[in-house]
Amino acid sequence: MRFLKTAMIAGASVLAASAAFADGHETETPTTAIVTFTLPDGMTELQARDLFMGSVDTFAEMPGLIRKYYLFDEAEPVGGGVYLWESRSAAEALYTPAWREGLAERLGAMPQVQYFTSPVIVDNVTDDIWSAPDAHD
Repeated sequence: MRFLKTAMIAGASVLAASAAFADGHETETPTTAIVTFTLPDGMTELQARDLFMGSVDTFAEMPGLIRKYYLFDEAEPVGGGVYLWESRSAAEALYTPAWREGLAERLGAMPQVQYFTSPVIVDNVTDDIWSAPDAHD
């Protein structure tokens, strides 16, 4: 648990330092993307964790990515991620047809991607609440 706490505290500055949240510098509303894909039957949480750990370096310093959570549902079995991006354009830069095809090749299933505008964000780590500026500001 200590590692998680340390990582959460260290990661707190990522949200505050992000260009999307800098006072007066908002260009686009942040975007949350939820990606899901089918995993092989019988995959365990440990196997999913090992699979996901193989991609962490790809996301560690990805431009425009604020935070990523890996997802796993053993009962389905489904994997995926929840990504908080500085903007929709930053998210779309990753989820290209080539990226989707590459993931489908590796996992045997085409990923599904849903985009959501994130006009309000509550961050309990930094005790901050951020909201998109009024278009008329």
